[in-house]
Amino acid sequence: MASKASKKSAVFARAKPAEQERRATLWWAHALVVSGLMLANLAFYQGTVGLGFLSVDDPDYIQNNPLLNGFGASNLKRILIEPYFANYAPLNILSYLLDVALAGGKSATAIHLSNVLWHGWVVCMVYLLAFTIRAEIFTAAAAALLFLLHPAHVEVVAWISSRKDLVATGFAALSMTCYLLSRRRSTRPAWWYWASVFCFLLASAAKQSVVLLPLVMLLWDLIVENRRGWRVLADKIPFGLLTIFFGWMTWHAQPSTNQTWSPFVLAATAFTNLWLLTGLGQYVLYRPAPHATAWPKIARVAMISAGALIWLLPLLLGKVLVRLREALKGQRLQREPRSTPRPVLLRSSPGAFSATFIGLCYWVLINMAPLMVLNFIVPITDRYLFLPSVGVCLLLAQSASEVAGKGQRARWLGYALLAGIAIAWSAKTSNYINEWRDPRSVWYGAHLKTKNPQVFQFLGEIYHNAGERIDNFIKSGAGVSPTNEIQLAQAVLNDTTLTEQLRDEWSGITPARTNSLIYRDRLWSLAWDQYEEAVLRRGTLSAPNLFMNRGRLLVSQGKPAQAIPEFQKALVFGQTSSYDVIRHEMVTHALYAIGVAHWNLRNYPEAQQWLLKAQEAQRKSGHGWIPSLDRDVERIKSLAASQR
Repeated sequence: MASKASKKSAVFARAKPAEQERRATLWWAHALVVSGLMLANLAFYQGTVGLGFLSVDDPDYIQNNPLLNGFGASNLKRILIEPYFANYAPLNILSYLLDVALAGGKSATAIHLSNVLWHGWVVCMVYLLAFTIRAEIFTAAAAALLFLLHPAHVEVVAWISSRKDLVATGFAALSMTCYLLSRRRSTRPAWWYWASVFCFLLASAAKQSVVLLPLVMLLWDLIVENRRGWRVLADKIPFGLLTIFFGWMTWHAQPSTNQTWSPFVLAATAFTNLWLLTGLGQYVLYRPAPHATAWPKIARVAMISAGALIWLLPLLLGKVLVRLREALKGQRLQREPRSTPRPVLLRSSPGAFSATFIGLCYWVLINMAPLMVLNFIVPITDRYLFLPSVGVCLLLAQSASEVAGKGQRARWLGYALLAGIAIAWSAKTSNYINEWRDPRSVWYGAHLKTKNPQVFQFLGEIYHNAGERIDNFIKSGAGVSPTNEIQLAQAVLNDTTLTEQLRDEWSGITPARTNSLIYRDRLWSLAWDQYEEAVLRRGTLSAPNLFMNRGRLLVSQGKPAQAIPEFQKALVFGQTSSYDVIRHEMVTHALYAIGVAHWNLRNYPEAQQWLLKAQEAQRKSGHGWIPSLDRDVERIKSLAASQR
């Protein structure tokens, strides 16, 4: 007996160092994978660092954001308590504030680099979650790599204003990881649980698209871990309270979109989002919303019914997977001799994969729901898919690993499946990043892929503003940035000779400005064409900025009389805006623009009336939208008095 005990202790003595060595190797493997993912992410998205600010939302979130002026107590209080720009996302604002502090100013380059680093961090959180679900480094690394390469993520990384999706998704994935660990760890389970609650708090404070994560946790408990009892619901109470709070804050911060809620639009949006989540769709900023009137009634009913059945599909597929696995296992047992050792395919029960499959499917469906239910004007947007795509990448990686575990031939099939997806996604993502880097802006590539009127409007603004810069150079000799402007001119003109002549004029080598005049008129012509296209495709969309831009362009071209009707349309749209800040600002600018147009026509008494209305609107708003307005009012009063 003593000899047996001594032999047993010797075995344990030899096994303990071996186990310690295995764990050490595991940590080294994790470190290598995480380092590789971060470097790959930086290399893949480094082309977005120099993009600069986008004309949409970036001015409000960064350039003109009064909350980014420092970490003072009063400023922090405003960030934590008050909604900003129709959103309650204090952690998102704090992330920008930290970037500005570290960069010493509102540097687009620094903030873009921060976006890339945030994306790398989210990739690592996906790796951590994947390893927690299935403790295989290869599977977790594959899931994280697929997430890194997904083409729907370009918008989130390249657009500064999409930072909230990065922050929210990273903490949501970490919250789910901590929650799963709280169920599996024998030591300090309460610590992991409250860490999960805290991470969910941070995620919700970045963007409220994560508010249904507790429902994902509940279904995971019921389907994957087969938990029952009152504790299943009790665990979700802190999460539910946070969901109610942040949901309420968002509901009151968001203005009405004046869009009629439609079950057809909801169903059609769901199917479009699912197609985009495959990584094989067409990725673009802004898409037109589905139009129910373009479909026959029977097709609309079928779409709505199919949209409802989607929620049952994971359960049906899960049952099919279980039956298929049992059938394959039975065939293998019949073929193999009893003495043939069979590889262990999973570290869990035979139904574990199908249960995980169902759980991840509901991760996708549930996390798609919040932003569709809010009934936005543009319900289908790539950035809305960032959190749901976590489930897609986990699902693909786990499915490929499951296939690879069926034998030698199946292993190569699983690897080929992952490689094929990675290659296809990386190609699409690289092409889309190049669209963002186009000198004509990302709107140029977008207008070739979508018929959304806002895309044409924003591309028109690019041409319009470039023409204004050249016009300023022609009239005052103001400096032109040769590098940026030459790249745009070459893309617009596709004429190397004319582009070089423009370079000489802007550098002062050639005193004449003839080519600049030609180029300016070309830019303004392109801008008007895009504005016209936007008007044709506007439908019922309220577009005050579109008509303001059209009026301003006409004024720049010396056509103030034609500009006045455009400004009046902008005024009508501005007065009906459901967002108070936008309404006050647009009304003030429209009134002022009408007054200035009459001023240019020397109708001074008429101009005075409009400028006085603009002055009154600005004072009521409590903002200084037009700093020179009071001075302009005094000047026009003098001119009007002299004309009487």
